Amino acid sequence: MCASALFLLLMPMRRAFDLLKNNLLRVKWDVLMEGGSVKEEVRVANAVGSDDSISILHVKHGSVGDTKMILQNSSYDASGSFLVYSSLDDQLIDKIMSSGGNREMGNVRLYPIGFFLVPIADAAQAIAAIGEAGRTVMTAGFQIPMKPACLGRG
Repeated sequence: MCASALFLLLMPMRRAFDLLKNNLLRVKWDVLMEGGSVKEEVRVANAVGSDDSISILHVKHGSVGDTKMILQNSSYDASGSFLVYSSLDDQLIDKIMSSGGNREMGNVRLYPIGFFLVPIADAAQAIAAIGEAGRTVMTAGFQIPMKPACLGRG
């Protein structure tokens, strides 16, 4: 199932992007976290700026060792920014890490969740850089796998 929604945020795009990227605050808004703690394990920069990166996040739930990994791609530009991520289960991680993983990568299924931010200029925009003042339009998109038994008949 795919779903999307559009929101008007009464804050600059830079602030909205920073809130989405903040791993300490993430547990308050991200349902994949389920109240756990988040630690960025790996970050690979895509460009000169530190906001353009691919990361692997480690989510830990309690002390029982219940963990989850998340693959995340994020980018910030004055014209718009995004943050897209997907949960990685143990079977998928094993497939990626196995020696024959390259042959099986065509069978990998990721169900991404993401946010796209676009700045809206206002009177204060003439003084501040684009994205540093004004408001933001945020589009949130979700893909959720559903079992055929969950779908209604008729």
